[in-house]
Amino acid sequence: MKNPQSLEDLQDVIESQNLAFHLGNYRKAYWLIKYNLNYYLKRWGYWTLLQELYEKILLHVDERERSYCLKNIGEIHLNLGNWDLAQQYFKDALSIAQKEDNKSDMATSLGMLGGIERRRGNWDEAERLYRQCLEMMTEVGDRSGMTYSWGALGDIERCHGQWDEAERLYRQCLEMMTELGDRSGMAFSWASLGSIERSRGKWDEAEKLYRQSLALRTELGDRSGMASSWASLGYIEKCRGKWDEAEKLYRQSLALRTELGDRSGMASSWGNLGDIEKKRGNWDEAEKLFRQCLEMTTELGEREGIAKSIGCLGDNELGRGNLDTAEQLLTEALGKMQKLGMSWHIAEINYDLARLERKRGNTEVAQQHYDTAYIIFQQLRAAKDLEKIEREWHSTD
Repeated sequence: MKNPQSLEDLQDVIESQNLAFHLGNYRKAYWLIKYNLNYYLKRWGYWTLLQELYEKILLHVDERERSYCLKNIGEIHLNLGNWDLAQQYFKDALSIAQKEDNKSDMATSLGMLGGIERRRGNWDEAERLYRQCLEMMTEVGDRSGMTYSWGALGDIERCHGQWDEAERLYRQCLEMMTELGDRSGMAFSWASLGSIERSRGKWDEAEKLYRQSLALRTELGDRSGMASSWASLGYIEKCRGKWDEAEKLYRQSLALRTELGDRSGMASSWGNLGDIEKKRGNWDEAEKLFRQCLEMTTELGEREGIAKSIGCLGDNELGRGNLDTAEQLLTEALGKMQKLGMSWHIAEINYDLARLERKRGNTEVAQQHYDTAYIIFQQLRAAKDLEKIEREWHSTD
């Protein structure tokens, strides 16, 4: 199997894996999943198929391999938005690692548990878990794992609006990646540093770092990374107000993601393109794109993506002035986000509802929604988001 482009290209491998399993050659069946199918099925969004393969082999492998399977099943549930279920799988994997006193596996599981808390917006708890992960990775001398931890901690600091601390951690990560000769990791670190400059509003510096990352990803033939870089560059042009250039880059990213079969990435691209049309005031076209995004995230079972898409549709209706429809969509999105525990997005939707009620003249209800958004952002220590909503809210008094 060389450079497969579609699920059809993997059929021979899937059949070989299935045959090995039925013949009782569980080791071969396991290795075919781990080394031949895992990467592509995950990247292309065939999570249900991959989950079925892991669950079938789960009872026929040793404890270490079982731990690996549990982590991967957990990651699938994480992508699907089944965060409580994902957490349980990661805890089960952690329990196995603890019984075997396998600090490397323990560290990986702790990092994955941190990832769930980050997605929920529980940044302090995520940081605690990432620091535990880092401590163990350092203890066992896993330098690659240490860089992962620094990068994750950098993401937390970026969420808090602590750009300098986030940059320090990303540069620490870059330095180790460079020392290890991990060029893919170097490209990722440059992209992360670009995001810091983007957050600071330094578009030119951010673009320079994103292009540095893109050049290396192109050299490495990392097409998925190239698609991500084009999307990041599109975001920069959107921040500059250059809608046409932003659209061109987002469509370039979409074309490659479509070619790669990256259905989750395609959904993200449609969402970005929808935002461009919303900025232009093209409400109908924006709605069409947001609905495409919703349809794909629904097909994939991405509960987080579904909630975000419905929120985007609500915000679009708010821009149109269709307040009742906007309220219905925003309330639906809020309910889904609350079930998942998406703290940051819950705050964002409350702020949208505050704007909506203010347009209706319901100042008391509007203030209640604003206060809810403010308290959540304050709890998250999301300094830049607090500054933004305070500035906008009081400028329209």
